[in-house]
Amino acid sequence: MHECGNFSAWLFRIAYNCFLQQHRSANRRTEVTEDFAQQYEVLTEKYDSISTAQIDLEQAMSQLNENEVAVITLCYSFGYSHSEVADILNIPLGTVKSNINRGKHKLRQLLTDATLEKAS
Repeated sequence: MHECGNFSAWLFRIAYNCFLQQHRSANRRTEVTEDFAQQYEVLTEKYDSISTAQIDLEQAMSQLNENEVAVITLCYSFGYSHSEVADILNIPLGTVKSNINRGKHKLRQLLTDATLEKAS
């Protein structure tokens, strides 16, 4: 009976550590997204007019998932390398690269669709 208690405590500890790690990662991604939103607000206040291309990009970015927004923002807005982004978000380098590729593909498609809609 004593061994079952140790096993269940061990298993619970693993599950709890996984939960904490996921929770921390989600919080970090949210922080990055909020930082991006704050910078966007500063930029909109700084400039009297925003180009339609910038508006289209913002609308397209809002349709990406939070992981894609976080990695694309860190790489292309803040200039971090892929490995630095992996360290910042505490995710594997391959996941960073996958999210960037997936996000860029979605952005390309969304922006192409937006251009076609405006042309017709």
